Amino acid sequence: MQYQDPDDRPIENLKEKLPIVQEEAGAIVPLSPSPLSSLDVLIAQERSAEKIRELLELKDIALRQKWQEKQMEEAQRQQEYERLTQDKKERTITIASSGTIAIGLGIMYSTSLLVGTFVLLLGLATLLRIPFDELYDEFLEFSDKIYERLSSIFPPKL
Repeated sequence: MQYQDPDDRPIENLKEKLPIVQEEAGAIVPLSPSPLSSLDVLIAQERSAEKIRELLELKDIALRQKWQEKQMEEAQRQQEYERLTQDKKERTITIASSGTIAIGLGIMYSTSLLVGTFVLLLGLATLLRIPFDELYDEFLEFSDKIYERLSSIFPPKL
């Protein structure tokens, strides 16, 4: 056994005195005062350069862990915000497209079959998440083909 001066305590004894508690899954939760402030106090009391270096390494590890925890919390908050935003967007699109379908059916049966069909297709495309540009282009091609077919059957009078 070696003789140790009371001021020359091993760092492991100092680590045990830090106010840190283990929780579920190994998470470290500081009690008051925080481990960082306790490390600062220990560093201020220490005279040995080697022990100060070891304590500074411990402080560096604690700061990195705290930074990682903050990053994980921020990432979780960002994911939750994006999920809520996406849910609201999906709900709004579903409600708007359902309303458009109902309006299209109403126009189809009351006023104009062609306009009602277009509005109905627009509502269905929105509900099914088909981009409007594709629907519009395909609808115009479809209506052009119908016009060509009808004009070949019934030629326009000049």
